[in-house]
Amino acid sequence: MSNKMALLIIDMQRDFLDPEGYVARAGVDVSVLRAVIPQVRRLLLAARAAGIPTVDGLELLVGQGALSFESFTGRPASREAMRAAGRSAAGDS
Repeated sequence: MSNKMALLIIDMQRDFLDPEGYVARAGVDVSVLRAVIPQVRRLLLAARAAGIPTVDGLELLVGQGALSFESFTGRPASREAMRAAGRSAAGDS
């Protein structure tokens, strides 16, 4: 396998896919959009199992959250705790 391969997953966000998210509140039936979630999850797990690096929005979220926390509190943020909370919230422990 090429060492230059990675799986990049983008726009699997609550705003787009959650039945209570922004798109759904705008009147769009997100059930059609949500149909891809199980396939994407299987692909993600298979890539991880094969040792293929995976990239999703969690690191961006952690980075933004950490910077906001540090700016607001003046204390260092625990990026690992934020990362774990994000994985837990996504059901991806």
